[in-house]
Amino acid sequence: MTAVVCGRVFVSARRAWMNRQTLLGKGRSTMQIKSGTVQHALMAVMAGASLLVSGVASAEWYVGARAGLSIVDKGSDATTTELRAMGEPNVTADVDDSDTAATLYGGYKIDGVIAIEASLYTLGSHDTSVSGTTTDADALAVKTAAVQPRSGDGISLAGVIFTDPVYGFEGRLRMGVAYWQSEFETTTSSGTRSFDDDGFDPMAGVGLWYTGFGRVKLGGDLDFYVINNDPVYLLTAGVEFQP
Repeated sequence: MTAVVCGRVFVSARRAWMNRQTLLGKGRSTMQIKSGTVQHALMAVMAGASLLVSGVASAEWYVGARAGLSIVDKGSDATTTELRAMGEPNVTADVDDSDTAATLYGGYKIDGVIAIEASLYTLGSHDTSVSGTTTDADALAVKTAAVQPRSGDGISLAGVIFTDPVYGFEGRLRMGVAYWQSEFETTTSSGTRSFDDDGFDPMAGVGLWYTGFGRVKLGGDLDFYVINNDPVYLLTAGVEFQP
């Protein structure tokens, strides 16, 4: 009898020990699963942080200044033709179609390929004088102001695409929008009158720059503005610096 009781006690103890080991094994498996999940999450966070740091490290600021010449596409002949079409057959317009110009700009370049660029620019002054006979000099001044080309000062915001340097030279393509303010004078037989105008219009440009001086670059750009539907070209050369 005693042997039977002892045998049953032994069997019960053995089953309890086996059940405990099974529970411990499941606990360890759950902990391993949780530990693996945490490790994967940490690796994902670290990878994302690495990409973010890499993107910030590959971005760079630059600032520059250029100066040169602005040329309006609509000159004396085109302005005269429009005035005569408006009922002034005996007048001739003389448009000051070129002037000095300049721009100050800064940009944020990403991965050496694209950039967002903002600039302050001046396209100089392109005033118009009208000679000849007219029945109403004041009305002629107003008509001239309506058709003569604009220029003025403004700000622009553009996207820029950079090419890879070849023999130290990189190319640029710029497209954006410009806000302009123009103050101009119209001179007729009744005297000189001042007018002003403003607006938003598209702009674009191309450039070629030498990059062999490290943080300092030298180059030139040809920019194209559409001011009040009339093209204005900005031909400049300058220097650029990367802090």
